[in-house]
Amino acid sequence: MAFLISSLAVLTQSAPIAMAHSQVVSQSPAPDSEVTVLPTKVEITFNEKLISLGDGNQLQLLDPEGLEVTIGELTTSERTISRELNVSTKLGEYYVSYRAVSADGHVVAGEYTFNLTAAAAPLIATAPQINIDEGAESGPNLLVSLVIFLLLLLAGILIWRLRTKK
Repeated sequence: MAFLISSLAVLTQSAPIAMAHSQVVSQSPAPDSEVTVLPTKVEITFNEKLISLGDGNQLQLLDPEGLEVTIGELTTSERTISRELNVSTKLGEYYVSYRAVSADGHVVAGEYTFNLTAAAAPLIATAPQINIDEGAESGPNLLVSLVIFLLLLLAGILIWRLRTKK
């Protein structure tokens, strides 16, 4: 009897226990990321197959004011849940919450945030581009240049004449 109990104890301690549940492998947009344009959908991928079970799978995105940005029905495809998004340009922190049922019946739920930020300004300043249409802007600029040239020419002639009289 002691042999049977010790054998059973060895078998239960050495046998691997399968307690792994479905886990998230990717999220788009990524947690704690900064995006300059809100994507057209939010998507979460798991390491195991998911099942569609009524309202078991859920995915929601809220803008910085707490208003829902997700639209339409949730899509469950193999290992991924996704949902289309409304267009939003509100800068700040967006909140994603999700719930998914894996094929083994376990529920995986979570939440995370990401930020919508303004696009960064270019590091190198570029000179403004001047678009010159035929005759549209060149008339006044040409006239001003001609007047300045004549004034400088006249001043030069006066200075030359004053120096030659001495």
